[in-house]
Amino acid sequence: MTHYTLQLILHSGLDVCGLRLLYPPQELLSDREDAAAGIQRTDEFCQPVLALAVRGLHAHKVLADLTSSLDPLLLRNTDLDPPHCRGPESALFYPPPKASGVHRELCFWFSGRIPGGSAPNHNRPLNRVDPSKDRTEDTLFNSSSSPSLLCATTKADLLLVVSPAVPPCCFAQLLAVCELRGFRVLGVQRLQLQSSGAAALGLSSLQAPVFCSPLPLTPDQDQLESPSHCLVLLLRKENAAHHSVSLPAALMRELKAQRLLGSIHSGPDGVDTVEPSSWFHTVPYSSHQHHIFVRCMWAVPDPSTVILSHQRCPPDPEVDQVVVLTLSGKDMSRGLSLLHRALTGGPDGEKGLDLLALKWLPALTRLQAQELSPYEVGEKLYNDSLDSLMGPPALLCALRQVDAFASLRNLLPHDYPGNLSILMSPTQEVAFRQTSLFFFQNEMIAEPQMLLTVCLLKPTVWNQSVAQTVHTLQLRGLSLVGLRVVTLDKHTASSLLPAEDDPDVEYLCSGPSLALCLQGEGAVTKLLDVAHSNTGIYGSASHQKAIQDVRRLFPEGLCCSESSTMRQEQILSLRSDPSASLERGQSCTRASVDQEGGAPSMAAGHNGGLHSSAWQTTCLLIPVNAPLLSGAPPHLELLERLLGGGCHLVAGRMSLLDPEQRRHIAETLMSSRGEEGWSHLPAAPCLIVALQGKAVVTGFNSILESIYKERTDLEQVGEMMIYPETQKEAEQLMGFLFDDLSTEKCQTNVP
Repeated sequence: MTHYTLQLILHSGLDVCGLRLLYPPQELLSDREDAAAGIQRTDEFCQPVLALAVRGLHAHKVLADLTSSLDPLLLRNTDLDPPHCRGPESALFYPPPKASGVHRELCFWFSGRIPGGSAPNHNRPLNRVDPSKDRTEDTLFNSSSSPSLLCATTKADLLLVVSPAVPPCCFAQLLAVCELRGFRVLGVQRLQLQSSGAAALGLSSLQAPVFCSPLPLTPDQDQLESPSHCLVLLLRKENAAHHSVSLPAALMRELKAQRLLGSIHSGPDGVDTVEPSSWFHTVPYSSHQHHIFVRCMWAVPDPSTVILSHQRCPPDPEVDQVVVLTLSGKDMSRGLSLLHRALTGGPDGEKGLDLLALKWLPALTRLQAQELSPYEVGEKLYNDSLDSLMGPPALLCALRQVDAFASLRNLLPHDYPGNLSILMSPTQEVAFRQTSLFFFQNEMIAEPQMLLTVCLLKPTVWNQSVAQTVHTLQLRGLSLVGLRVVTLDKHTASSLLPAEDDPDVEYLCSGPSLALCLQGEGAVTKLLDVAHSNTGIYGSASHQKAIQDVRRLFPEGLCCSESSTMRQEQILSLRSDPSASLERGQSCTRASVDQEGGAPSMAAGHNGGLHSSAWQTTCLLIPVNAPLLSGAPPHLELLERLLGGGCHLVAGRMSLLDPEQRRHIAETLMSSRGEEGWSHLPAAPCLIVALQGKAVVTGFNSILESIYKERTDLEQVGEMMIYPETQKEAEQLMGFLFDDLSTEKCQTNVP
């Protein structure tokens, strides 16, 4: 029981500073009305008492909560059931009921036998009571003396290193746990750990890959992962070396309690990320580590040399707002709670703000206080605010998000600015100035903000220019994550175009258009720059409009890993093709579409359908990850060549096939090519298109050969392409991938 209690106390971050086994006489306890009175017994024998003194932050409250939960637990799991252990008046633990009585209890139990300031006699037994002694002033207890038998401990510093696997949204909770366990934060820094730094920290061979190397990436995640920056905290606490052992496990428990374990990235192969050592590492601070980890923790730019015009402004304030949040005071628990809510988002799945930089300053200079004060010069509270800000430490955080100011204002306390413990930059201009004065450029660690936008290539334009258009957008840093051939009605076209472009609605409804979904930093602005010089392109006018367009044109999802923007806006990430149907493919009994007739007109029909019956219909699967052969995407160049050679695109989408769907396609096409011929079915995103044209099924190989004569570099892409070689295979494949083969509905209509 004693061992278990001590373990819980140490795990709570408290230090044991006194421990005595005593036999107090009952007459000494009879007049006490505090905790010691509960130890009184009706018998004449002296009962043993274990007096325990602990030290730590909020030690009285922590110990009271711990003992109140231990009492019923120990009674259930022990054989103790005498009369004096029944009822609340005879509990096993007796902490002081009030914080004001703690000092008196310490003096009562730990003052020792030091009457009149004389030197203690260490040879005299302390834990035995002489019944013949009637004078209590010479007993074990002297409540008028100081608690001289308590042990003293010294403060020490340590470094806590948080691996890159722990995302910034967890940082506020980590700081809160450290403070709650009595660690005083002295400095904070984010850095990329090199092998020399790993050796200085004493990282093991299993820890080094997690703390020093970038996380493993998949082909479609190369633009979504953040740099591998560790978080380094300089902490101070009494008996720090002892408490550093239990700190990683305590941080893990708190992350689990806050349901943040799901946000932890997976480590490299062979590294067990369940172990606390894979996420956190502690090491005693030494002068050898000062130059590598600590020297620049409190450095700020020289204000006399900062030229604001040379600093990097946000490219688009509408989608790239930066706000500075400042927490001040010796007790930052309230501010850290607000920061945690800001970084993690709301309970309904709202995205939290991105953490660009953070800095801990032990004290603010007057110039820094003037910059952060919410009051202007001349206001009544201006000077008082400077005095309040210059005393305690401060934590400055640069945060970024779409509409960041409104998001953070919603979290501010009702009495803001109150006691100045929580402050935020009031405008974007002030935030820009504060980031320039408090953070160096290399400290602004921006995770790529992968925004979405929609590019609509208008009718009669895209079939000759799609490859070059996509190539131009890729040069701007945008990636293609969605593609659909759409035929718009007037309502949908009007909702896409701005009001001033109303005359273009009729043109947009005149035939099939090609909708592209693009992803990248500053995607909206970059697309608009291209669209302004190309009248055949429509681009989403704002970030909010882009989200609406994505939801309207790509309701089934996008071919990419889920980004923070997609998670916030509840946009799906495809894991399989939602339009493919195994039941429809297996029961396909559709009639042949081979008929005689003339060439079709893309503009004919109510929905731009093809009314000729003399053409064949086929289905192609073109891998999107084909090797880059020239400037433009090769899969789109090949598609353009097919369209220019007499083929007509009647339906198409960019999608992802799951293993079961790929297996069904392989079984469908196995009769003509054999199993070996279809071993390269794409596991990556691919274009699924339906083409109509003269002998487009039976003579498709001849069409490809004519293309290869002009562009031999496209032959490698053609070898990766999946297509049927017989009319029966074409019908079965079309039935599996498209819900209708009628000429009016081969094209995708947007509701």
